[in-house]
Amino acid sequence: MLQLIELFLEQQWTITFAATADKTPYSENLEARGIKEVDIQLNDSNFDSFVTKLNPDIVVFDRFLTEEQFG
Repeated sequence: MLQLIELFLEQQWTITFAATADKTPYSENLEARGIKEVDIQLNDSNFDSFVTKLNPDIVVFDRFLTEEQFG
C-alpha cells in the first residue's frame, strides 16, 4: 500500500486514506506526507455521506472484504 501511496504522491494526486483500523504506535504517519486520514466505521450510514462529499475519482481498496463492505 505504501508503494502505491508513493506513486500517487509522485503523480501529485490528492489522497484521502480512510480506514476502520485503530492507529497504533507502528502506524505510518500519513499526515506527515500530506495525506488526509479519516476514521470510518463498519456498518455505519455516515460512510455514504462521507464518500458522497469526498466525490473521489479513483478508489483503491486494500482487500476484497473492504471492497465488499464499502464498494
